[in-house]
Amino acid sequence: MISITRNPTPRVLSAAKSRATVLATLALAVTTACGGIGVEPEVVSLSPALASITVTPNATMATSSTQQMIAVGRDASGQIVMMSPTWSVVAQGGTVDATGLFTSGAVSGTFTNTVRASSGGMSGFATVIVTSAAVATVLVTPNPLVLAAGSSVRLSATGIDDRGITSIVTPQWYVVGGGGSINLNTGLFTAGADTGTFRNTIRAGVGSLTGSATVTVTAPVIAQR
Repeated sequence: MISITRNPTPRVLSAAKSRATVLATLALAVTTACGGIGVEPEVVSLSPALASITVTPNATMATSSTQQMIAVGRDASGQIVMMSPTWSVVAQGGTVDATGLFTSGAVSGTFTNTVRASSGGMSGFATVIVTSAAVATVLVTPNPLVLAAGSSVRLSATGIDDRGITSIVTPQWYVVGGGGSINLNTGLFTAGADTGTFRNTIRAGVGSLTGSATVTVTAPVIAQR
């Protein structure tokens, strides 16, 4: 007769230890049933097969900003499967690190299924829409500017949002206080004949915002013969 002693206060095992205990018990049962000599116990897998990966969120974000992506794996019955996915970007729009932290690039647009999380031969994707952040200020360079009368220089304008992130803008150029003239579209400034300092005379307009630059016009340089 086989005597079975029950423990009145059973121990609570962790999930990992419980799984190991079950496997050991199954292996012992197989070995015992086969005589216990020279028998390789059958490996029993308790991990469900990964059937799908879902990546969230499908994000709309400003240029040069970050978004934490989340990947969830599920089996065929919809139960969550633990996994450690590999992250990558497949259709531009930015970069992603090993933890799933996505950083958008400087180019705006819709990047469909660009963020990918892969594990066990399965992949999930997320779409990212990158928008240009609203420009808060317009910076004109060079500023201040020193030019000899009659000479020219091309200026440039940069948009800066409230986070300090720069962006490309297409301004309308004009002169408000003398000192020379400027091409409306290209920003090519030509100093006039009048010398002096013309404060904030060069303007670059972007929507309702304006950037400015000061120019000092000096006497023309006379070549020595």
